[in-house]
Amino acid sequence: MSKNYFSTATAKRSSQASVNITSLMDVLTIILIFLLTNYSDNPPEQNPPKGITIPIIAAKSNKKFSEKFTKEIKIVFYKTKIEIKDEIIPFDNFEEQSDQILELVSKKLSKIITPLSEKEKKNSAIILLADKDIRYNMISSLIQAASITGVTHIEMLGTFEAKE
Repeated sequence: MSKNYFSTATAKRSSQASVNITSLMDVLTIILIFLLTNYSDNPPEQNPPKGITIPIIAAKSNKKFSEKFTKEIKIVFYKTKIEIKDEIIPFDNFEEQSDQILELVSKKLSKIITPLSEKEKKNSAIILLADKDIRYNMISSLIQAASITGVTHIEMLGTFEAKE
C-alpha cells in the first residue's frame, strides 16, 4: 500500500512545470547588451546662435547627431525671424503671416532636399533650435511645413541641466 502512495507522489512531481534558466539568462544577456550599446550619457552639444535663448530640458539624448544622420539641416527659430542654412525669413507677427512664412520655409527646405538621393533623404535630419519664448503651436506649424519636404527625422535642441 505504501508503494502506491509513493508512485502517485512521484507522478505529481513530474507533472509540475519547470523554468529553463538558461533561456532566461540568454534573453537577459541580449537585453543588457542592447541597453549598453544604445546608452549614452553625453548629450550632443551645439552652441546656440546669438539672440536666441534655448529652453532648459531635463531629458538626455540617446545618440550624437553625427552618429545618427549623414545630413543635418539646421533651422533656428528666433522671435522675429527663421534662419535656414544661412538664409533668413523675417516676420513681424508669425500668426498673421504664418501661411507665407511656412510656404517660404517649405520652398527653402525643398531646395536643399530635392538634390539628395533617397538614401540621403532617409538619413537626413532637421535640427530645430527655437527660442524658449516661441509658442508650441508655432513650432508645430514649422515642423509640419518641414515634414512635407520628405525629411521625417526632426530633432529639437535644448539646454541640458544636470540633475543632482
